[in-house]
Amino acid sequence: MPFLGILDINELKKLGKISYEEKAVLVIFNLIAFSWIFKSYFPFEISDVSIGILGVSALFIIPSKDKNFILNWDDTKELSWGTLILFGGGLALANGLESSGFINVLGEYIKHFSQGSLLIALIISVFCAMFLTEFMSNLALTAILIPILTVISISLYRLSF
Repeated sequence: MPFLGILDINELKKLGKISYEEKAVLVIFNLIAFSWIFKSYFPFEISDVSIGILGVSALFIIPSKDKNFILNWDDTKELSWGTLILFGGGLALANGLESSGFINVLGEYIKHFSQGSLLIALIISVFCAMFLTEFMSNLALTAILIPILTVISISLYRLSF
């Protein structure tokens, strides 16, 4: 009988008891998630990136029963570094465009040429998104377009009243 419609209890029993290393990873992951959620309540300021790096660093420090540590550098050899660099590069590109003011300029440009029409603003935004996907990742494009569309929607909202 499937467990919650997903897992078979027999398959779950075949996995055996949870190991010390699995428990340690579970604790570290929960600490990272808890820290990301409740970081505003900390008595000091810490960024999401710092929380993530501290959590991963803990896996390189905590001793293991089988190996030296829970996570070794050899374990990262099969990591998809290209995907990781694409993800980080997309975030860096979006941050650079936002800090340079390009996003606000593009939002104002689209607002100006739409002349208060939501349909025209939407069409221009869609064509810009289609064009920009040729040069950047979807992550970077999303990080760029959300602030642009926010500027446009606020401007169009103010024009309607």
